[in-house]
Amino acid sequence: MALLCYNTGIEMPDDVTSIPGAFTLYRRMTMNIISHSKRCTKCSVEKPLTEFHRRNSSPCGYKSACKACRMAEIQATDATWLSPDTIKVCRKCNAEKPASAFDVNVKVSSGYFSTCQECRRARANAWKAENKDRIRAYEEANRDYLRELRKDWARRNPDRYQTIRKRHYEGHKEYYARKARAWYAANRDRSLARSHAYFRTESGKIRRRLAASKYRALRKEGDATLEEINALMQRQTKCAYCKKKFTGKMPATIDHVIPLSKGGLHTISNLVLACRSCNSRKHNNDWFLI
Repeated sequence: MALLCYNTGIEMPDDVTSIPGAFTLYRRMTMNIISHSKRCTKCSVEKPLTEFHRRNSSPCGYKSACKACRMAEIQATDATWLSPDTIKVCRKCNAEKPASAFDVNVKVSSGYFSTCQECRRARANAWKAENKDRIRAYEEANRDYLRELRKDWARRNPDRYQTIRKRHYEGHKEYYARKARAWYAANRDRSLARSHAYFRTESGKIRRRLAASKYRALRKEGDATLEEINALMQRQTKCAYCKKKFTGKMPATIDHVIPLSKGGLHTISNLVLACRSCNSRKHNNDWFLI
């Protein structure tokens, strides 16, 4: 005799009841497959599952009331919370601090934890230092789930997400630079193909025109004349970097020792002649003549 799920009406496997916890798991999976929405028990409005907080003990995996209704209940208790400017004593360090220096706790009448943010962060960091292997094992076992949680949080908090990313980048520029160089070395052909494809698009053409106009504006700050450049080309017959002699197949190109993008000027003292290969390889790096 086939066993039907009470909530969904879907036929379940015969052995689903013989596995501990399998019935609840199967019912949760079938409910989520059938519908990606749920009716809130507070406002009676059908909403997508993303509008509900998760709850592992619930048959469907989500709380019965939506996030908006739960937040309304929390805000209704704000009248009993302390003002952010109210002085509160930390139970851990016994320091007097404003209530804004404490994390919010909706389960207590004051609306804040009894220990300040600094003490809570110190305790959390100490626990993380003592349980690195445990944390690493959990992250490896739940990598996909944690990735989805982070993505969902980033979608709901775009401004805060960008602020955190910018702050992390400012503090780890060398790490990101090494990572970018390693990726480029391993995917050089792919990177060049992607760049060429981008600069053929409309936005790429606009960006190239803007870069060219910026380059022309920087060149106007120098005083190198055409006569001085012609004299340099007659005087210098070898590449300033590889020391190879210029030929018809390897013509001379003008290079700025200190790149214009890094504050260099278009003056004759900042100009050298280089072959096209060395000039391209140097890019905007600070190479100095020996």
